[in-house]
Amino acid sequence: TGSVYAYPSEIQRWRASRRTKSAAEAALTPSRPQSRRVLIPTLAIVGAVVAALVVIRFGPVLNPPSPIAQAAREGVSTEVVWDQATGISPQGSISPDGKFLSYVDWDDEGNLAIRNLETGENRRLTDDADGASLFLGTFSYAGDSRISPDGKQAAYSWATRLDLKATETGEIRVLRLGEESRKPRVVWHPAEGAWAAVHDWFPDGDRIAVVVTRSPTEHQIVTVSVASGEVRQIRSLPWSDLPQVRVSPSGRYIAYSRSASQEEPARDIYVVSTDGSTETAIVRHAARDELVDWGKDDGTLLINSDRDGQSGLWAVPLQDAKLAGPLELIMPNVDVGTGVGLSEDGSLYYPVRVSRRRLKLAEIDLATGKLLSQPQDAVERFLGRNSNGVFSP
Repeated sequence: TGSVYAYPSEIQRWRASRRTKSAAEAALTPSRPQSRRVLIPTLAIVGAVVAALVVIRFGPVLNPPSPIAQAAREGVSTEVVWDQATGISPQGSISPDGKFLSYVDWDDEGNLAIRNLETGENRRLTDDADGASLFLGTFSYAGDSRISPDGKQAAYSWATRLDLKATETGEIRVLRLGEESRKPRVVWHPAEGAWAAVHDWFPDGDRIAVVVTRSPTEHQIVTVSVASGEVRQIRSLPWSDLPQVRVSPSGRYIAYSRSASQEEPARDIYVVSTDGSTETAIVRHAARDELVDWGKDDGTLLINSDRDGQSGLWAVPLQDAKLAGPLELIMPNVDVGTGVGLSEDGSLYYPVRVSRRRLKLAEIDLATGKLLSQPQDAVERFLGRNSNGVFSP
């Protein structure tokens, strides 16, 4: 601090030399130093608030790391739970406890069956399939199936055509998985000429998500009440190929994969509310993205995508049914297809088609037919699925 001293006469002369502004002039003249002193702290406070909101919205507070992606970073292990699974169609699902797998047994006329993955025991669930007469134009066989959330029931599709003049019909059936099974209950029978495929249960076990096919390019996503057979349409997809549909763990949303338009063959991922009121395109990409399943909550979707050149399993983070961050690669260089479900412990079950066809190259003595070198794989990708190699001129 300091002080200034002056004689009264000096102060009077100084005041006389200064022009005093009127009140009106003072009002029109901005006080810049004061404005700056107020503005700078205000901007700092606003910036701090915005930064805090960004951190909260996109940081770990509202967007905790996906447990599936976190587990992937810590290491993913794979295990064969059923080898030599010949003559089956993996159109089924895994039970919540990971103990049972439903499937269609084409070594047994196309009946629905279930396998105990712990004991290796297979058990037939239906008796009335007649898949052997498919070439005659009459048939009955099981289709897609899903085990209920409590593990006590299975919902499945059933196709029937009893004579050559009849139209193929497909219905939704439910049966209990106890020893007294083989007595299914028909839940819904769509109009003739329509095929109904079971895709998923709702978590309460009261409804089933079904895809109805009325023509090769016309599909509908509907829900069917297990108790009453009441049907509610969620979405109509007039141009798409057959979608894959999964219900979220909370039952609030339905995820499905479909082509964006008739002109775009690439498949994208969408999420629609179960009342059909809102829909969001979650994944839009030139790659072929196929829905696999939800994670253990509504915060993660699992998809099969070839966006990096080869098929791999990816995790899609969500917040309120909207994309909440970048996709995370969980398993590279693996094609899980659409999988057969996620068990309660977070294990993903999926089928792998094994083939012995491998394109190889070897030098040969054309006169004697003897090999002059050991056969070597001609290509390193898609091993087991390569054949019919032809040399260029």
